[in-house]
Amino acid sequence: MKFLSFVLVSLLVGFTLGAVTPAPPVTCYVGRSSGTIINATNFEEQLCAMEESCRTDIVKRENDLMIEKKCHDTKACFSQTDVVNEFQCYSGLSYRNKLHVCLFCCSTDRCNNMVEMPSAP
Repeated sequence: MKFLSFVLVSLLVGFTLGAVTPAPPVTCYVGRSSGTIINATNFEEQLCAMEESCRTDIVKRENDLMIEKKCHDTKACFSQTDVVNEFQCYSGLSYRNKLHVCLFCCSTDRCNNMVEMPSAP
């Protein structure tokens, strides 16, 4: 009986200590806007689902911008940003063609408040 109690307590402690508390949901700006000047008031706030982060897609062609903001799966979002931005946002080809396709992810409340394409990192 003592052995069985020890095993049960060990299992409970192991599960409790091994559990990872997920991050609370974040509030992001969402919506789509386009033009030569984009105002931050064009976007609404939304509470995202668990395991989602804030995503901002920016397409800039010469002086025209299209910005889309949304909640997006955290792992998928962060896994895409480096590749997309290296080849489609900040590459020499994107500057020569005057066409930038950029993707940004962040995971704190209202962190996706940008309304223009940031400078190259």
